[in-house]
Amino acid sequence: MSYIPPNPNGQATKANSSPVVIASDQNAVPVTGTFYQTTQPISGSVSVTGSFWQSTQPVSIASMPSTPVTGTFYQTTQPISGSVTVSNFPASQAVTGSFYQATQPVSIASMPSTPVTGTFYPTTQPVSLATAPTTPVTGTFWQTTQPVSGSFYQATQPISGTVTVTQGTLTKGTQGAVGVSTQDLKDAGRTYICITIDTVTGITTEALATMSINKAGTTTTGTSYAVTTGKTLRITSFCSSVKNTSTVVSTSRIRVRAAATVAATSSILIANETYAPGAVANMGGVDDTTVPDGIEIAAGIQIGISHIEAAITCTASCCLMGYEY
Repeated sequence: MSYIPPNPNGQATKANSSPVVIASDQNAVPVTGTFYQTTQPISGSVSVTGSFWQSTQPVSIASMPSTPVTGTFYQTTQPISGSVTVSNFPASQAVTGSFYQATQPVSIASMPSTPVTGTFYPTTQPVSLATAPTTPVTGTFWQTTQPVSGSFYQATQPISGTVTVTQGTLTKGTQGAVGVSTQDLKDAGRTYICITIDTVTGITTEALATMSINKAGTTTTGTSYAVTTGKTLRITSFCSSVKNTSTVVSTSRIRVRAAATVAATSSILIANETYAPGAVANMGGVDDTTVPDGIEIAAGIQIGISHIEAAITCTASCCLMGYEY
């Protein structure tokens, strides 16, 4: 072993240094300082030089050897048993190639005639049945009369506007084959009115009498009668009478009056003056007034009957006839 003198200046080169042997009973020597990991990150650009080859290299073979392949071989398409689930198969697949329509046109230069042979039967064949079977009929059965919904109009429709009726030509002195029936308005929808005063005692101051009013069979009483709304009252006759109750000659004036509110002084329509011809008890006289065309009273107007006598020794009566329409 060569001798290496100690270096008085401490650290020396490797050639001039002696190996250091740590005693077997030496304690652990602490090492201090900064420690770096084995692989250090590099920041910046690092130049790499040399020859670089691509991952896949071309190979040139003068003669391709035959290499036997052994083992189990399976056909390209394998049968599958069981259920196979494909999760990424698209719903619509593109189909390429030539597509032809379902029905193809056919071009025939000359259509051949093909004879048809065999037995031909008419469309409808006669059937002979000894006994016709009874065949039940099933299904939904509807009643003979079915309900119908929608807008229904009456057989006779109202007409709004002007309607022109052409009357046939009439020749004077010649009876026509066709006539037109008419009805006066006054003759349509009549309701009779009969107003009476029966044997009231004579008075010497004129006043309205209490009347018995019979309208189509319904009787009421009152000193006035109002013509029904929407109707017209036609008076056709008025009859009055007076009768002595003693041996004093009697006279009576009985008047039919009309007004919106009738009174003993209202306008006079009919005035009868009746007297008993002699001074005999129970002797009387009558006065009749007939109006062939009638006297018409408008709706809402009131009529009343007033009377006045020469003495109270008599009775007076009257009857007014007419109708509303």
